[in-house]
Amino acid sequence: MLIDWILTSIAVFWLFAASLFDLRTREIPDWLSYSLFFIGLGIRGIYSILYANVWFFLYGIIGAGIFFIIASSMYYTKQWGGGDSKLLIGLGAVFGTAPQLGFVSFPPGLIFLGYLFVNLFIVGAFYGVLWAVGLAFIHRKEIKYSLVRNWFIGMIVSGVSLTAIYYFAPFSTVFYAVLLLTLVVLILLSYPLLKTIETLGLVKNVPVTQLTEGDWPVEDIQIGKKIIYHAKGLGLEKKHLVQLKKLKRKSILIKQGIPFVPSFFIGLLLTLLFGLLFPLASLLAIAY
Repeated sequence: MLIDWILTSIAVFWLFAASLFDLRTREIPDWLSYSLFFIGLGIRGIYSILYANVWFFLYGIIGAGIFFIIASSMYYTKQWGGGDSKLLIGLGAVFGTAPQLGFVSFPPGLIFLGYLFVNLFIVGAFYGVLWAVGLAFIHRKEIKYSLVRNWFIGMIVSGVSLTAIYYFAPFSTVFYAVLLLTLVVLILLSYPLLKTIETLGLVKNVPVTQLTEGDWPVEDIQIGKKIIYHAKGLGLEKKHLVQLKKLKRKSILIKQGIPFVPSFFIGLLLTLLFGLLFPLASLLAIAY
């Protein structure tokens, strides 16, 4: 339908623009995030009135609500910044119903949001690994050899084990059990290496004059005997920026997240062109 092309084109263009902002400044302007949400619902509302189809609008509200819950959980666990979360909510409003563009035939209703979220997770994982590899290469002289060695050995052993099991019992209960165990082991081996990479590549000394809302200090900030910001907080607010002007320190250690919005853009394009990248149906084999 024409309405699907309009909504999809807007989402793709908005994510492309947000990706450029994210890569250049590590921030997504609020007007860009909010406008995707309101334009998506606005178009749905107009369509619902013209064609007396109130559900077309309500599905946009429901989609935004579903992605609001997911985005909030990612934000409050400090996995994503506020800009990433707001964009995800906007995508929920735009794709409350599955777009039928002719590339892939999606089931009606909210199923497309499930496809999109799974693909965003998959693409985001690969995207994050590539950034980690790049940062590791840049800071290779500062990383302990033992961390890289242990991770590399774990990858080889995991790959050989999964290949052997897949050869004898592809997509069986044993295969998925070993896959799950392998993921747990790799996470445990990767954590020390990733924390080192994070410290070397993502923690920066930022002048107080250049701090912005949402920045994540890696340590408590104290004025006199009063702590005005705890390191476990969700990011600097306007009141913190005003108080920081009273500090004699010229800079503060800030954790900079990787520009993650490009993975949203890539994930959306792949979903529109190919559907679900990792068929969820295959996971049901675990139960049999």
